[in-house]
Amino acid sequence: MGLHTLVFMSNPRRPLEEHELKAIACEIHERAAKVNVKSVLLYSPEYIFEVLEGDSDDLDRVLGRISRDERHGNIQVLLYRPIESRWITDTSMGVLPSQPNKVVNRESLTMIADTALQNTERAGEAALGMLTEFYHAMSSGAPCIIEPGSSGAQDLTGSNEHA
Repeated sequence: MGLHTLVFMSNPRRPLEEHELKAIACEIHERAAKVNVKSVLLYSPEYIFEVLEGDSDDLDRVLGRISRDERHGNIQVLLYRPIESRWITDTSMGVLPSQPNKVVNRESLTMIADTALQNTERAGEAALGMLTEFYHAMSSGAPCIIEPGSSGAQDLTGSNEHA
C-alpha cells in the first residue's frame, strides 16, 4: 500500500477513432473519481503512454483492467515505484498532434519504445519526463486535449485537426 507512480506503454491494436478517444477521456476521468487514481495519458497511433498515481492496490486493479482492454497490445510497465506526493492534480488525456511540436513528437515516442527493449528503467524515466512535460504543457492550455463532453481536440498549433 501507499502512494505510488506507475508508467506503462502499449501499442494500440488499431488506430482509434475520435469517438473512442473521447470515450477513453471519460473513462479516465471516471476512474479518477472512483478510485482516486490520477493519470496523464498520451495517445498516438503507434503508442500509448500513461502515468498513473495512486495507492498501489488501486494501481494494480487499474493495470489489471487495462491489461484486459482490447484496445491495448504489448503492455509494458516501465516504472512502478513509491512516491511521497502527487504531481498530477487533474487527470488529463492528450492526443499527439499530427505536426511535430516542442513538447513531444513521434520520434521521441519511438526512441523511448526502442530504449524499453534494452533498459526498462531508463525508458520509464524518459517516459515519465516526457509525460510530465506534456502534462504541464496541457495545463497551460497548449496541446491537443480531449475533455469529456468536448466537441473535439485542439493541437499545439491551436488548429482543430486531429492526430
